[in-house]
Amino acid sequence: MIKNTDKSNSNVLEDLKKSIDPAKSNICVNSVRRVNNGIILSCENEASLSKLMASIQGELGANFTVNEIKKYRPRMVINNVECAYTKSEGLIEKILSQSGIFSSDDIKTVTTFRCSESTLNVVIEVSPKFGKTLLDRGRIYMG
Repeated sequence: MIKNTDKSNSNVLEDLKKSIDPAKSNICVNSVRRVNNGIILSCENEASLSKLMASIQGELGANFTVNEIKKYRPRMVINNVECAYTKSEGLIEKILSQSGIFSSDDIKTVTTFRCSESTLNVVIEVSPKFGKTLLDRGRIYMG
């Protein structure tokens, strides 16, 4: 995200186009989106992103702020979990043992609420990559 507090998003885009040529710098820009007092650029890979950030800070200087946007951590509800898995560490270990490729940093339990006497609904927060994998699979296995 590239912002300037003094100018509108169209002026920021014009200044960026005047000062930086992506073709000469070998930068692959996928899309440009306008936001409040700035623009959001998405690049094809990390190398292009780092080149772009360095050239913006070098060319445009202190007038502009360049920030990398953090990806959000999606939340998901797991329905009808047995009460035997009430400890969140046990639940997370069961999910991770079945998924196999992710670490415990990718998932955490947000809250639980009772569905019936023997089952709970569990809200988990996952990393974007793990969330996409879970959505593609369509279900979670817990041993």
